[in-house]
Amino acid sequence: MHTQSTVRTILWLMAAALLADHALAGDTPAPPSNHWLLDVAESDDRFMRIEQQFGGFSGAMWAVRERYERVYEALVDGNLPLAAYHWDKIGEHIRLGYLRRPGRRPNADALFLDGQWQAAGKVFQGEDIAAARAAFLEARKACMACHVAERVPFMNDQPLFRRTESFP
Repeated sequence: MHTQSTVRTILWLMAAALLADHALAGDTPAPPSNHWLLDVAESDDRFMRIEQQFGGFSGAMWAVRERYERVYEALVDGNLPLAAYHWDKIGEHIRLGYLRRPGRRPNADALFLDGQWQAAGKVFQGEDIAAARAAFLEARKACMACHVAERVPFMNDQPLFRRTESFP
């Protein structure tokens, strides 16, 4: 009867012998590659990996959320050029999002981009901070209406929308 220590020693020696055999035969595995895309042989598989990296609409909305908050802060500070800059980027991110998820486009365009987003963008180009803040609050309502239309009304129940319902 072998003790546990003897069994462990025998297993270790067997593993070492197998590794030595592979090393002598040149069968050592290559180190992992950093070419997550180029190492894929088939184009379809590459495209699938790219699609997975970009994701759907949620990544675009994450960027929109960040820009939306920056617009609000710029309006609090009275910095209309900064608000206009981030507002323009919001439109870009939404369009990139519905490029990946075309089913989101009808509501995004009808409820936000073709109306309140354009209107607020024009006001942000001016110098009237009160008008810009009012336009932002109208656009905020359009954002929230789009969430409802897209069947994600729970998005409206978060600190971001509570914080931005008025200006100090």
